[in-house]
Amino acid sequence: MGITSLNDFYSDDPLDNWFYDSVTPRGLSFDGSMPKASKTPLGRSSTELASDLIRTSRNMAGILEKDITVYLKEGYHLAGVLRNVCFIAGEQSLLGDYADILVDTMKVYGAEIAHRLAKEMIFHNWTQGQLPTGTLLDVKKEIYRFPSLAVDCLALCSGITPTTVWKALKAMDRKGIFIAENAHHLKVLVSISAELRMRTYIANGGQKENLSALSALKISPGKSIYQTSDFQKVFYISDVKQLFRYYFTAIPLEKLMSGNYRKSIDYHEEALKMLQTLYTSITEHPMYACLLQKLGCAWYELADYHKAISYFERALSMFTNVYGHNTAHPDIARALSALGLACKMLGDHTKALDYFQQTLTIHRTLYGVSTAHVETASALHNVGLCLYYKGDLKKSVMILEQALQMRKKLYGQRTAHKDIAISLEVLGGAWHELGDPKKAIGYRDMALMMYRAIYGETEAHPDIASTLGSLAASWNYSDKNKAISYAQQALEMRKTVGNDTHDDTANAFNNLGSVWWKLGEHKKAISCYQEARHILRSIHGKRAAHPRIAVCLNNFGTVYGEMGLHEKAIIYCDQALRMYKTVHGPSTDHADIAQCLNNVGAGFNELGDHRKAFEYFEQALGIYKSIFGPAASHPKIAETMNNQGYAWHILGDYRKAINYYSRGLEMYKVVYGGATAHPDIAVCLGNLGTACMSLGDYRKALDCYNQSLQVLRTIYGPNSAHPFIAATLSLIGLVRDKLGITGKP
Repeated sequence: MGITSLNDFYSDDPLDNWFYDSVTPRGLSFDGSMPKASKTPLGRSSTELASDLIRTSRNMAGILEKDITVYLKEGYHLAGVLRNVCFIAGEQSLLGDYADILVDTMKVYGAEIAHRLAKEMIFHNWTQGQLPTGTLLDVKKEIYRFPSLAVDCLALCSGITPTTVWKALKAMDRKGIFIAENAHHLKVLVSISAELRMRTYIANGGQKENLSALSALKISPGKSIYQTSDFQKVFYISDVKQLFRYYFTAIPLEKLMSGNYRKSIDYHEEALKMLQTLYTSITEHPMYACLLQKLGCAWYELADYHKAISYFERALSMFTNVYGHNTAHPDIARALSALGLACKMLGDHTKALDYFQQTLTIHRTLYGVSTAHVETASALHNVGLCLYYKGDLKKSVMILEQALQMRKKLYGQRTAHKDIAISLEVLGGAWHELGDPKKAIGYRDMALMMYRAIYGETEAHPDIASTLGSLAASWNYSDKNKAISYAQQALEMRKTVGNDTHDDTANAFNNLGSVWWKLGEHKKAISCYQEARHILRSIHGKRAAHPRIAVCLNNFGTVYGEMGLHEKAIIYCDQALRMYKTVHGPSTDHADIAQCLNNVGAGFNELGDHRKAFEYFEQALGIYKSIFGPAASHPKIAETMNNQGYAWHILGDYRKAINYYSRGLEMYKVVYGGATAHPDIAVCLGNLGTACMSLGDYRKALDCYNQSLQVLRTIYGPNSAHPFIAATLSLIGLVRDKLGITGKP
């Protein structure tokens, strides 16, 4: 109770500080009653010099004149506490004197205090996070703290000196900072947080923060042989609707306060300056590294991935200096993962894969190699994605399947969870690229059902729209009507979710156009691409260089090429190429640039300028090998080899053509599997057969055409009337005639 004969904190003799109060509940303790509970205006007695809590009005107010960073070091927000006063008993005039001095102090120092406190409060909220991560909650940190910080922040940023939460809310309401409905929501938020904290303390018999939304278990008296520690006191909330009401207000508020990335960059940069005044050895401080990480995240959200990477690299370097270069630490893993994501967005999948593999190694060290953990599953998923983009599709499927099984183990085999749905969707994409549309449809159907279970059967949601678009691509192999139906559903849903002028709506038009293109409905495809381009230009500007606008231009070129308008096709593909170089950088090796080079080369091939075409193909091949590796097997490298073979074929060098076709075919078989029926393999076999026929090797030509026919019938059905099947049958007939073979094949 602060009795010097029991505990004299000013004495250097440890025998003068001996009394420990084990009876008084912690929530009612005064200074000196319990270890670590001796709070002073400048912090706890264990970390600061002892100070009297009883001061004159002038001395108490004078504390605020000190550097505001004194109050921020331990995160107690005592500057805010000292501003908020109320009269309980005694001399009312003393309170008035204190309030007057406080107002004068705030006039001098208020701007600096408001500025630094607001930044620190927002930073604290970003680093700690307010989303519930489990069923056992700390009411002080996860429920009680956020509303008070949010109100304080809003008040300070609105030019209002906060006192009590309620007075601050009234002042902001009068000033018109927010509408009456939102003022009501904030009051409810503050009320619920205060009530839950007090009820938790009462139920737990003191300042014990544990609260759970689960039902209480019946506990037998005494320990069982399996119980290794005492049960913690936990307050089980009886009305979970109250908790839902809290989070349905707190989560949108948190997103609102942290969603402006431009402002967040300013806040973080000023927070960095603030930390430089707080810590001398700032080059090796985890909080500084955390701010660098947050700055990287803000630039990532603004799609400036190069800047994001520069901040992530600095954060990673600092984290490794703090924790050790060979240390498995969550902060290091987060920095590596962020670098992987940024590199992936830049198309550097080799670097991204390396970062994600390092992340996976750390998580397995932290949580166990065979342990199912959310972070491990996420790292596995990212590794699988990179392998997918690098063209190692079979290995990608294996890793993605591991991530899927781990997520099912974590969330439940029959549980509808977004992470599981994402895994299913990506696996569907991998099987689609492997040329197995049935498996692709199976996975994508499961993803669609899961998304509908999560969001609602009739709900319009971007995730559902995206999966509908993916299903359209897979059904395009076998059922064109279903493909069109899914693509149109995706488009209508995109319009419902966003509006007619939204990036995702434009993407849906592009997808529908691609379905019409594969059906041979070129005019309908062009109409969809025009709609997509119009939307994107209305969003980003008519002369803007944007990757999605470049996609539209490239799509125009592809369709015009199939229509035989090759000069027009080259113009559009060249526009797309120049735009991609503006977006990614003229000297950057990027798959988008390589694809456009391939398309421009194909256009020159059709116009008869085969040597110029070959130059474009060589550039494309060089970029692909730079991205995927000189010895890598990738469908894009195989496609480019096939194009080079076609150029040599038209030039009349059939042996060179056969060489390129054969290399492309072998690579396709490595990527997709030797026994896999894939359209790319069928096309390459057909080209190889034609080159062999031009060379006069009719037996080999017939063998290639027969293999191509078998692959096509496996894909489209044995009795399908598909134009590729018809063309191949015609070529088989021609070769059989050359060989003098009669009768049915």
